[in-house]
Amino acid sequence: MPPLEVSEDTEVIEIAILDGEGTILLEELVKSIGIIEEGARAVHGITDDELASAPGWPEVAQKVSLLIEGRLVVCHNADFELRMLRQSYTRHGLPMPQS
Repeated sequence: MPPLEVSEDTEVIEIAILDGEGTILLEELVKSIGIIEEGARAVHGITDDELASAPGWPEVAQKVSLLIEGRLVVCHNADFELRMLRQSYTRHGLPMPQS
């Protein structure tokens, strides 16, 4: 699958956080305030209807921050994932947690 083309306005629309044992700590769809690129729709299979009732990033970011602040974070495709997290926190004027 080719890499996703993303703009500087692209936000997180789906996030999951698992602990070291594989237990799901957080699994959320996130309503974007911007346009969702077709590539993201194809990768995630998420529809506008599903996102319509999802919480926005500020609400989800509180949960994410509590789970990752000061902890070792391991992620697949880390450069991309960190970019999306930074863009989402920045777009909403929120501080990025330090792990």
